[in-house]
Amino acid sequence: MPTKKTTAKAETKKAVTKTVAPASHQPMMTSSADSSYSLSTMLKFLNNNFLLLVFGAGLFIFGFVFGSLWQENKSLRAGGGTGGTQQAAAQQQQAPPAAAPLSDADWKEIQKDPVFVIGDKNAKVTMVEFTDYQCPFCEQFYTQSQKQLIEDYVKTGKLKILVRDQPLPFHPNANSSAQLVRCAVEQGKGLEMHDQLFTNQSVWVPLSGDALYAKYSELAKAAGANGDKAVSCVKAEKYKNATAADSTLGTKVGAGGTPTFFIEKTPLVGAQPLASFKAAIDALLADAPGVPNAGRGGN
Repeated sequence: MPTKKTTAKAETKKAVTKTVAPASHQPMMTSSADSSYSLSTMLKFLNNNFLLLVFGAGLFIFGFVFGSLWQENKSLRAGGGTGGTQQAAAQQQQAPPAAAPLSDADWKEIQKDPVFVIGDKNAKVTMVEFTDYQCPFCEQFYTQSQKQLIEDYVKTGKLKILVRDQPLPFHPNANSSAQLVRCAVEQGKGLEMHDQLFTNQSVWVPLSGDALYAKYSELAKAAGANGDKAVSCVKAEKYKNATAADSTLGTKVGAGGTPTFFIEKTPLVGAQPLASFKAAIDALLADAPGVPNAGRGGN
């Protein structure tokens, strides 16, 4: 029979077992599934608040975009320019102040050795044009005014137009296209090449390298010239110096932007409406009082 002492030891051991066992699990750890930071809880939160989160993200993006546009507008108003506005800013910087009437010496100089002449050399009125074949405003003048001036004044022997180069430095194809026209002049097709470039300006302006030369050849052929010969002439930069000299001359006389015209010494800047050209020419043809050098155009 177990003695009282043995029984007491057994009861004591049982008591220890009952009290010690639970303590070994302290602190109580919850499973990941029951945690307030568990993945399932987070997913549940996102699911229940999805529309609210999307709305908040939308407000953030809208605020960012609006702020960026506001800042860019502020910059432009202050005279700055970034990204796509750089070319427009460059054009504004290149635009010259209103040119003054030319001196006799300058008027005589800009009539010497033009790229080519449109009209009869004995026409009563002379107009000198400084142009850039990549310039959109030059194309606008060609389309909206020059064709009609040729019909109304050049073909009737009243006006001749002396064409000169002013390839602006921020137009990457301006210089090569100016030389292309000079190369076509060698073949007696200067005006035709001039017309092809302006008529197809949107086609060749974005091109470069071999693609550009291929298009030059195609346009030269359409102008009635030998395309391969014309392109070889451009690649050799045969008229690089002549084109640069025209540009320097234009800047000297106030034609630093394009298009710029001098009608018997008097400047007319930009793609002016046809009426502006007609008024100036008609006044000269009528020898109107106050018009300088009226009726004395010529090389």
